[in-house]
Amino acid sequence: MKTRKKVLCVVLTLGVVLFLTSCATTKTPLPTDNIDELLGTWVNPDYDGIADPTRAKGIFNEDGTIEWYIFLKGGNPYNVHYIDVKEKWMDRKGAVLFKAFVDKRMVSNMNVLIKIDSDRKTLEILEASRMEILPSEMNPDTPFCNYFILYRQ
Repeated sequence: MKTRKKVLCVVLTLGVVLFLTSCATTKTPLPTDNIDELLGTWVNPDYDGIADPTRAKGIFNEDGTIEWYIFLKGGNPYNVHYIDVKEKWMDRKGAVLFKAFVDKRMVSNMNVLIKIDSDRKTLEILEASRMEILPSEMNPDTPFCNYFILYRQ
């Protein structure tokens, strides 16, 4: 009888642990043809006047183009990129993440992990030369990647 209770207790404990583990890694797939969360103007005053590897302002357009600006005010975009979303999902905290290929036209192409937090006010970008380098969760310290952060204007 005591052995049965112990076995039952162990089985229930394992069940709870497995359930909680699966909840912690939940990744809800989203359609890749909808980039509404990205649309609009994103800025970071700390980057004003710095062209690379960060950008002071980015405007994400409905046609999939991204206009990058060196300065927050005035001027023409210094570069226009084209984004092709390969994977999109929502994490357990409500943040939306994208893995995408970015065609930089005039310079080398890039693969990116983009994260928009759950309140849709912060955008983080991790750039890598190859898609395999990108993690599935945002980590600014990922080796061989360039990280920068922007805020919705």
